[in-house]
Amino acid sequence: MLGSLRKYKSQVSQTVRDFCHNIFHSKDASIIVLRDINYQGNNHFFRWIKKEYPNHYRKIKFGCPGYYQPSFSDCKLLVQLLPDDYHLTHPRCYAKAAKNDEFCNRHGIPITTPVVNLKSTGKCESSHLVNKAGVHMARIVRVTRDLAFDQVVDLVGNKFIIRDNFEHGQDSYHLLVSDISHYSSIDWNSLSDAIAIEFIDVKNEDGLYRKYRYLMIGDYGSTRSVMISKKWFTHESVIERSNKLIEEELKVLNLRENPFHLQFNKARKALGLEYVGFDYGIDGNGELVIWEANAIPCVWPSFNVDSYFNYQLPAIYRFYEMMLKFYLEKT
Repeated sequence: MLGSLRKYKSQVSQTVRDFCHNIFHSKDASIIVLRDINYQGNNHFFRWIKKEYPNHYRKIKFGCPGYYQPSFSDCKLLVQLLPDDYHLTHPRCYAKAAKNDEFCNRHGIPITTPVVNLKSTGKCESSHLVNKAGVHMARIVRVTRDLAFDQVVDLVGNKFIIRDNFEHGQDSYHLLVSDISHYSSIDWNSLSDAIAIEFIDVKNEDGLYRKYRYLMIGDYGSTRSVMISKKWFTHESVIERSNKLIEEELKVLNLRENPFHLQFNKARKALGLEYVGFDYGIDGNGELVIWEANAIPCVWPSFNVDSYFNYQLPAIYRFYEMMLKFYLEKT
């Protein structure tokens, strides 16, 4: 009960802050940004706009579907920064966001991204759509405790990863399965929508795994990071750190154009998204392997407070310029 009260007070507090913010910015507003009340992602991007381009910042109003949202009377662009599982976690707010889409469609207001399209970034859904478009993504299927190990092997191969369809990050349940004993140990109660992901070994000759992230906004794209780790589940908490690896990452970040850009753009269009982040690897033949698509990738995640990652700042600001350019073009 106490936890629910605190959560409610936090939500009200955030709503009041957004309300005051919108009053201050309502005069010149032409871009409405709607975000989940529990996840105010990409705040760093908007603070950057406020600092570097204050005249453009005055055109932005913020809101949260189902709690508070500004008037659409002067809206030239609706930006929906909402999570891929919004229809599951906040069905009432999702319904409100869907009505916003309908309003904008009736009045010719461009939308980035229509909320109904967010469902396409569930891992299982995106795998089907991306592979159908001719871009290589790991095979992913839904599984249940009633499905036998051999049946899953027939669908995705001898080695696979068990995860939840809409979960992200290191704290989510994940298990690498290579035999029936692993499969028998799955904690099905920890999974609300279990999936099996084809395991494609992208370990390099040096024994390290590399997880790349490519960000796209419309047709613009830029490599955001390369995480290098001894573990197959690569995350910032387990990455290897050295000047040599920083130099390797910078070579990728500073490329004029990612060699897989056209494939990523094809995948983006297949998913019906304008803003998306792709996590991917490169197999032994130098071919692309997409692991997952993220509907609201955080360009400046919390680990960037560590000064070790300051070398990534030019890549972050480069993509911020792309985002702002895209939004202004849409208006």
